Amino acid sequence: MRVRRRRRRDFTRVYILAACLLVVLAGVLAASFMGGGQEENPVVAESGIERPDEYMHVMVMGVDRRSDDAGRSDTLMVVTVNKTTGKAEILSLPRDTRVRIEDNGYDKINHAYAFGGSKLTRRTVEELLGVPMDYYVLVDIKAFERIIDAMDGIDIDVEKRMYYEDPWDDNGGLVIDL
Repeated sequence: MRVRRRRRRDFTRVYILAACLLVVLAGVLAASFMGGGQEENPVVAESGIERPDEYMHVMVMGVDRRSDDAGRSDTLMVVTVNKTTGKAEILSLPRDTRVRIEDNGYDKINHAYAFGGSKLTRRTVEELLGVPMDYYVLVDIKAFERIIDAMDGIDIDVEKRMYYEDPWDDNGGLVIDL
């Protein structure tokens, strides 16, 4: 008799899929705001940065929040959409990028969220890139779970068992058992 083991989901692939879904969502949002045949007129954003009106910038943050911690934006991307051509480009900002964070000196860019939420992260990214962010999308683990549930889950074929214990994890030890 063959015993079937219950498979657990590999969250790395799930995170990648969620990031792709967010990019598609941002693209759809961008497409709905596109206007055709407009001349390039400089616009001054809230941050004081002048930019052509034909571009829209959307900051995407993947936040890891805990009950005792504000969290950090471990995934940080900027989606730029050219309203005239409909083309989108994505820039991923590494979470450990050292930047100046307003009133906090130099630190990793993902710490901006812990210090001041989405507003401070937005100002920090605008200062780093010299580009104003028109919109932002915030995804935490609960939103991510809802996205996966809306897709009726994801099946992952785990070819062989993976078992790993990390005794150095602060929360009593990370255990991965697939």
